[in-house]
Amino acid sequence: MIFQTKATSNNHTGSQLGRVELIENRNRPIYEHAIWCVRAGRFVEAARLCSQLIQSSTRYGDATHFYAGQFAQRLAGFDETFIFPNDSIIDSASPRSKWMLELNAAMHDFQVKNFTEARIKFAHICDSLGTLRNADRYTACSFNWLASSIRLEILTRTQKPGLNTENLKPKWTRIVQQLAKVGDRFQEELPHAHREIAWYYGIQGNSSLGVSHSYKAAMRSLRLSVLSAQRMGMAHEEYQTLLCWNAWMNNQDFNVPAMNQKEADRFKELESRQTPASPAPKVNYRTEVSLIECLEEMLSFDNSSSVPDDILAGFDLNNVFSMSK
Repeated sequence: MIFQTKATSNNHTGSQLGRVELIENRNRPIYEHAIWCVRAGRFVEAARLCSQLIQSSTRYGDATHFYAGQFAQRLAGFDETFIFPNDSIIDSASPRSKWMLELNAAMHDFQVKNFTEARIKFAHICDSLGTLRNADRYTACSFNWLASSIRLEILTRTQKPGLNTENLKPKWTRIVQQLAKVGDRFQEELPHAHREIAWYYGIQGNSSLGVSHSYKAAMRSLRLSVLSAQRMGMAHEEYQTLLCWNAWMNNQDFNVPAMNQKEADRFKELESRQTPASPAPKVNYRTEVSLIECLEEMLSFDNSSSVPDDILAGFDLNNVFSMSK
């Protein structure tokens, strides 16, 4: 078995569990810091932390943080060649490590713009959790990403005559209704949650309340996304939301106000920081049983697609933690 901590050789159950907990407690802060760096736009530091996390997790057999480190790398824009472990590894993993593995697979589909498969995988994670109560800092983002995947699937389908979107709209409504609760419980998810709520109101609207109300609600959520990102120092989240707003101003279907001078200046400032991330260094991650011989040099995925740019607004797909996205 590849993911097997050294503690498993100890017959004393308490000592074994203590060993596992010690390893997880050591790796958890690294992961949380790495994710914050991604949201803050500090991608070089995020890449370093992810490498550290993966090496530590590989050494000590921490499957959860091994997959979590890969997930954070993917969000930072370094999309490595995706490797599915064999069945024995999956069967031996904890529920959380299985969810993190599936998050990797879902995000891979999202990044290559296979939104249908991404939607199915994110939905499976959310369904597996059962309720939001069972979510944690590792899995809570699944709800936001599910909303993002459904939205983009609907928008891409509408660009292709003959593809129906009616079956997706109820699913979209249900998941968007949960996003405020996600943000309330996990503050770091607020910018993405509010951004997806804004997209929902802006695109679908609420016919019972009228178009003007719909756009007011969209702008309210958009501003809440900006404010929450600013409050937590998440500059990349803030940029993603302002990028949405900028796209809306240039889309004739979105009757939204223009940014004021302060907001426009802030958008230009953040946009000037969006230089392509340097490729992550090639690093070998080895274990006694060769889980992987190495991770290839992190590659940003192919941006080529027929999906219109305005549909993808809010997604810097090379640094895809928009969370719109």
